[in-house]
Amino acid sequence: MLAVRPLRVLVAPDSFKGTFSSVVVADALAEGWSTIRPADEVALTPMADGGEGTLDAVEASGGWERHQLAAKDPLMRTLTASFLCAGERAVVEMASASGLSRVPERERDAMAASTYGTGQILADAIERGCREIVIGFGGSATTDGGAGLLEALGARLRDAEGIELGPGGGALGGLASIDLTGLPGVLSKVRLIVASDVTNPLLGERGAAATYGPQKGASPEQVAELERNLKRYADVVEGAIGRPLRYEPGTGAAGGAIFGLLAVADRFASFEVRPGVEVAMELTGFDTAVSASDLVLT
Repeated sequence: MLAVRPLRVLVAPDSFKGTFSSVVVADALAEGWSTIRPADEVALTPMADGGEGTLDAVEASGGWERHQLAAKDPLMRTLTASFLCAGERAVVEMASASGLSRVPERERDAMAASTYGTGQILADAIERGCREIVIGFGGSATTDGGAGLLEALGARLRDAEGIELGPGGGALGGLASIDLTGLPGVLSKVRLIVASDVTNPLLGERGAAATYGPQKGASPEQVAELERNLKRYADVVEGAIGRPLRYEPGTGAAGGAIFGLLAVADRFASFEVRPGVEVAMELTGFDTAVSASDLVLT
């Protein structure tokens, strides 16, 4: 009888949305496999796509330090958020502060939800000296076009009387001007990589409000209002930067937050939008792990 040689097995699942993180799933698969084939060499590389669970998956690959900070949740209440750092590199997850999971279903408010907390995390990473930052977009509770994120970085959004707007996409209908002079000069030293798989534009039937608003608690009437407000926001922002962005593929991601970041892309040393899974694979060393494996479980 031929001897069966031990296999090198790579366990690389994504999360089971709404139940287990990819780290938990990977541990369970590895435990089950090892119970039946204890001689096999089992390696774990939990996966993610830039949305919720990205920090956990990347942290599990090793070499990262998790930093915590006080930030605002989608409804501007204080919570504890986190990001990963390794030297001058950082990984930020939008869902950490601005995620839909941060708001109980009965409290979800698509009109008031803001990306301000994500901006706070990004600002903190930059202040700590991180100069190459990956920000994962996915699972957001927001439809504010990234207005809150920009405000946390130093932008100012005002109405016709010069009063700063309140948070959320519901307030954008009153927007009259945006002032970007408060954005810090250090952004010019930061290489920003946005991890997102969404190709929807900001506006229209495939836009941020129409496609994702209902998932975030918006009624049909609120979806229509958010669409009008995002159009107003786009008019003001595009007027300030002198170029059109609203129909660019991907600008509807995370309630239009990529639109907001794209508007200030030229402030960064470099700015790139890449598929979330591709970025996660690089961060977790997936290709190297696969090349050393006989079998992959995913």
